[in-house]
Order: sequence, then C-alpha cells, then structure tokens
Amino acid sequence: MPPSPPTSSHTQFTRHREQRRTPRKQHDILITGKTTSTGTMARWAIAIHGGAGVDPNLPEHRQEEAKRVLARCLQVGVDALRSGAAALDVVEAVVRELETDPFFNSGRGSALTRLGTVEMEASIMDGRGRRCGAVSGVSTVKNPVSLARLVMDKSPHSYLAFDGAEEFARDQSGLPLE
Repeated sequence: MPPSPPTSSHTQFTRHREQRRTPRKQHDILITGKTTSTGTMARWAIAIHGGAGVDPNLPEHRQEEAKRVLARCLQVGVDALRSGAAALDVVEAVVRELETDPFFNSGRGSALTRLGTVEMEASIMDGRGRRCGAVSGVSTVKNPVSLARLVMDKSPHSYLAFDGAEEFARDQSGLPLE
C-alpha cells in the first residue's frame, strides 16, 4: 500500500544531534522531511558529520560550538531543499559552508601538512548521471568542493591534482581563490 500523503504542506523533521561512540564522540546530524508540492510527495534526507571523531577531552564549549556549526550548515541544506534546489546544488552548498568555517578540518580549517602548508581535497558525484569530479593537493582554492564540481561539469576529467588542479582553478572565472 502506498504511503498516504501528508495532511499539510509543512515539513516534518527528525533530528539526531549526537551519537556517542566509544571511546570518541561523533557529532552526526540527520534531518528527514516530507514536503508536498502540487499534490505530490517529495521525500528527502540530509546527513552531515563533522569528521571522523572528536577528541574525548575536547571541552564542552567546543563540542557545543561544533554542534552549532553543523546545525547552521544543515539549515543551509534544508532551506535549499525547501526552495526546490537540485540535490547536487544542495550538497555543494552544505559542503561549502563546512569548508568556510575554520572549526572543522576542511577548507579554511584544514589540517596542515608536515611542512605547515594546506593541501585540500574534495569530491562530488551525481549518481543519476554517473558523473563525478574530484581534486586534491589544492592550496589556493577557497572551496575545493566547488572546484570538484567544475571538474565534473566543465572538463573531460574526473580527477585533477596539485598543479593541474590549481591551473584549472585559475582558468575558471568566478571561482574564489585565497
């Protein structure tokens, strides 16, 4: 039997804020929703996480800060989905938000190499079109996920690294560089 349509057009949310794992804490957030648009039901879910784990000795106020950043990033995705944005655009927007915040070790907050430099990577894929784009070893790109998206959308390649990725980035108009 097919599911019955919702009685209103509001979105229903389920939030799972923090899953405790031994011996580390993992900050995962999942939101699922049902929305109606012209009488049809669309289902979606967003799951984000702030890395492979959090140091169990991280002070409580820093753990709370991580949760606030994740909630803000998640809201970017929820707002985009509610406005009808395509799933791939939502993924890129949410990851860009994570990359822009120095709290997590992606983008602006990247962990440093042994030499004290930043080398970032990102990948994105479109399952429906069986397409993907990835970059690694980039240091001048503000949002590596957007460069990965450009590799997928505007190049014959699926992966570019180091000098090749940096050169491709410089050739793209409108891509913010650091």
